[in-house]
Amino acid sequence: MQNENAPFLEVASLSKRFGGVQAVLDYELSLAPGEIVGLIGPNGAGKTTVFNLLSGVLAPTSGSIRAGGREIAGRGPEAGSAAGIGRTFQNIRLFPALSVLDNVRAACHRRLGRGLWPTLFRLPGARASEAAILARAREMLEIMNLSAAAEQPAGSLPYGDQRRLEIARALAAGPTLLLLDEPAAGLNPGETEGLRQAIRALRDRFGLTVLLVEHDMGLVMRLCERVQVLVHGRLLTEGPPAAVQADQRVVAAYLGSGGADA
Repeated sequence: MQNENAPFLEVASLSKRFGGVQAVLDYELSLAPGEIVGLIGPNGAGKTTVFNLLSGVLAPTSGSIRAGGREIAGRGPEAGSAAGIGRTFQNIRLFPALSVLDNVRAACHRRLGRGLWPTLFRLPGARASEAAILARAREMLEIMNLSAAAEQPAGSLPYGDQRRLEIARALAAGPTLLLLDEPAAGLNPGETEGLRQAIRALRDRFGLTVLLVEHDMGLVMRLCERVQVLVHGRLLTEGPPAAVQADQRVVAAYLGSGGADA
């Protein structure tokens, strides 16, 4: 049984090689329950590769990933989802023709659905499950301030609302750890501040642990309690936001080489 005070996610010596390219080398991470951590670095530093490894999209060349006490490295996205990991993507992956509500209901089926035959034959258990799914989906939309758009096609939403819908969909599966891949990309300052407040509120309401990759350094510094810096696939440093921001190695390797991109 997992100790409630133990780290939810423990990553050790995680490496990924693509042919002759070492994308990630000996990456380490320990995430405590309820922690909000940022992963930053220049373009090409390996941040998305780390996310793809943690969520099971990629299998590591070597190393260990333990989530909730389970070893999930190389076992695919299903193992990560079953262990309590949910994620969003840098490029929005909604079903644009489906309604906002149905996009979230589709994710709820993974968590609350009862299978094909009970659903087809409208058995009592399936009807109860569908009611629970609908209630869960509406709750997620309310949390992300999207209830008024529930019946609209997802593809018709403004970009910022599509970002929030993707988070609502990730939440619908009831994750313990939420991986957010550039959630503020394309958002204006007002939308970014709303996103910061929403992530904090979600953490407090559901006890979520959050790891985010983000180029908006203002958001990272205001939101995260700890920041890791990845450069050329290697962990350069980690610590409180103010300490990382003042680290001259970070300034040289990241902020100084692309402050506008940061």
